Amino acid sequence: MQYVKIISSGILALAACAPKDQIQSIPTMSLTDAMQMCRAQIESASKPKTEFGLGVEVGSNGHVRPRSDLSLTVDISSPKQKDKRYVRCVQQNAGLDPTDSYSAL
Repeated sequence: MQYVKIISSGILALAACAPKDQIQSIPTMSLTDAMQMCRAQIESASKPKTEFGLGVEVGSNGHVRPRSDLSLTVDISSPKQKDKRYVRCVQQNAGLDPTDSYSAL
């Protein structure tokens, strides 16, 4: 069966999965801007997300059937993991360590 699905959702950056020694820190913004942006990204990722997909399913006999999916995603990262993501994000965007930790906010 072939399944086509249209989803309205964000795409996660794969750079967060790369080993730290393979990430190039090229400053693209000020430290303050990077800290604000990274804080907002982590807060946004911590909120529950829903995805709804609509599509069609084509069987081997050529019959076409409508199909829909609904999923709910909840971030269950520990505060320590969020701190690490925050530091890595700021380092990647500002080339410097943040002056605070995510959990201290």
